[in-house]
This record gives sequence, C-alpha cells and structure tokens, in this order.
Amino acid sequence: MLIIGNTVTLAAFTYNQSDLQTQVLEIFNEFFTWVFLLEMIMKLIGLGFSNYKQDKYNLFDAVIVIISLIDWTLSRIPNVDTGSALNAFRALRLLRMMKLSKSWKALAEILRKTAKSLVDISNFSLILMLFMYIFALLGMELFANGALVDKDDNLIAGEEEI
Repeated sequence: MLIIGNTVTLAAFTYNQSDLQTQVLEIFNEFFTWVFLLEMIMKLIGLGFSNYKQDKYNLFDAVIVIISLIDWTLSRIPNVDTGSALNAFRALRLLRMMKLSKSWKALAEILRKTAKSLVDISNFSLILMLFMYIFALLGMELFANGALVDKDDNLIAGEEEI
C-alpha cells in the first residue's frame, strides 16, 4: 500500500504548481523517505546483512533509500540547490512497483512479455535509427545553404537564383 501511495505522490507533481501543493508533496515525500528507511532498517535487523544482500530488490531499495536521504539532507542545507539531477532519482522510486511482481503473478507475466517484446523490437529500432541518420545527412547535404535570409529572417533567394 505504501508503494502505491508513494507512486501516486510522485505522479502528483505538476508544472507550475502552487506553493501549497509543493509543500504538501514535499511532506509526503519526506514521510515516504522515512518509512522506507524504517523498512530497510527492520529488514536489515530481521534478515541480517548477509541474507539482506542476497535479494536484489533489497539492494535496489537500499540504493533508493540512500539517494532519498542524500536528497533530503541537501534540501535542508541553506543556499544549496539540489538541482534536477538529484530530483530525477525520485523517479527511480517508481521502480519499487516491480517488487509487486513477486506476489502478483499477472504483473510478473506482463513484465516478462514486455521484456521479450523489447528484445524483439530492438533490431527494428536500430535499423530505424540508422535510416533516420542517413536521411538527416541526406537532407543536410541537399538543403544546406539552400536559402538566404535577410536580418529580419525574410527569404531573399534560393541557391539556384544566386
């Protein structure tokens, strides 16, 4: 339930949002940071370090919690801009939903089929990118310096008229 709440909170960030909405979302962000830290500590105590590190999901959670704590710490330092790079790591919290695939078999099947589809379309994507690159080069060769403009960006003449 906490994972879904965290996902909804992260999805609620909008462009040009009000200060009240920003403050409320920051409170929720801090709440989830501390709850996930508590979860990590409880798992470390309950499982022990050697058993904790055997599960890849636990290691992923630990990395996300550490990044969240760094983000929280830097946001508390005055005159320090955390920047969008560290805030972008918040999006990694959405990948915690993958933990649900352990117990939710339908989601596990969807993820398996999605991964297989991504492998299948990778060759097509590579060929598509190659064609786009070739046609971009062709367009630059054919149409570069093909028109002259004045200082007001009005078309003066094409290359063939010069």
